[in-house]
Amino acid sequence: MTTLAGLAIAGLALAGCASSDDAPADDAVQEEGAQGGATTVGINCVTEGGAEFPIVDFETSWDFEVPGDAIAECTGELIADGDLTEEQAAAAEALGQPDDAEAIVPLYGVCAHPELEGLLDSDSEDEQTTVTAALALCPHHPLADDAE
Repeated sequence: MTTLAGLAIAGLALAGCASSDDAPADDAVQEEGAQGGATTVGINCVTEGGAEFPIVDFETSWDFEVPGDAIAECTGELIADGDLTEEQAAAAEALGQPDDAEAIVPLYGVCAHPELEGLLDSDSEDEQTTVTAALALCPHHPLADDAE
């Protein structure tokens, strides 16, 4: 079990280091927060096997691959309450709570989850609003096209 958790964390660390020049910068929301005054949110995920780890950027969780394990849940934590980035503001607006940094924090967990926390097939109006707002925050999510 410890070996599997270690492999998961090592794999995520390596996946977080890989980047492409033409890849969209979904992690820009977090990076901008460190540059002074922007809202910053940390993300933590837990696998079905119980391994816990921080997410450096959304792509790290979207590309998570450990045989026999998958991401079960991701959560956001408000690190700094500041100015909202364009994506954060669009997400807050979609929730009907413009300029509310705390309102968007749970959306980071939804965005980080490779399957949008299973919300795509929901008929609930609240859950559909959550998906719409999350995709405003992370428009390059691998399932974004399926949500339309």
